[in-house]
Amino acid sequence: TVAFAERVGPGGKVLAFEAFRWLRQVAASNVAMNGLGNVWLPPVGLGASRSSFEARPPQLKFFSSPGGVKLQQQQQGMKTEEAMQLYDWDMAPERITVLSLDEVLGLAHSPGVELLGLPQVDSLRLIKIDVEGMEKEVIAGARLAVQHFRPIIWTENVAYFSSQGQDTSFLRIMDELEYGCAGAQNAPNDIICTDRHG
Repeated sequence: TVAFAERVGPGGKVLAFEAFRWLRQVAASNVAMNGLGNVWLPPVGLGASRSSFEARPPQLKFFSSPGGVKLQQQQQGMKTEEAMQLYDWDMAPERITVLSLDEVLGLAHSPGVELLGLPQVDSLRLIKIDVEGMEKEVIAGARLAVQHFRPIIWTENVAYFSSQGQDTSFLRIMDELEYGCAGAQNAPNDIICTDRHG
C-alpha cells in the first residue's frame, strides 16, 4: 500500500481493502507514519458480491504470517498447527463485510456504500489482488470495473502454480475478459494480466 501510494503521488488515489480489523489497523498505521494522504482503507474485503459473516481473526501476538489468513474456509487443507499459528483462538470471531469492487466504485447499485467515504474514481490503472484463494471471486465482483477501465491486474494464483499449470480456472476468466496473463518476475506465485487489445 505504502509503495503504491508513494508511486502515484498526491494526485493519485490508492484504495486498499482489508477485512480484518488488526491488519487494517497495521496498514493504517503505516500509511499515517509515512504521511500519505492519498490512501483509503475501508473496513471491507472484496469478493463476488455483498456478504457478511464471522471469521477467526489473524494471530499477531507471536511470529506468524498474517498475509496467509483466509476470510472463508479458514482451515481447509491446513494442519492443526498451521491453523494455531495463523489464527487467534483467544479472541472471538470478527464480523466481516465483503463487497464487490463494482459496488465500491459505484458501477453496481449497493445501498449504503457511500457511507464508506471513498473518493470518486475516474481512472483505475491497477488492481492488485492477494486474497488467499479468492482471486476468482474478486474478479467476478470487478467485471464492470475491468470492462470499463481495462486496468492491469496483478494477482497471486497459487492454484495454477501449485497444480503445475493444471488449474487454469482464473486464466479462463481473464481470457473471457480478453486479457492475457504471464508470470510476474521475482514473484513465483503471481501473474500479471493485461488487456489483449491495449
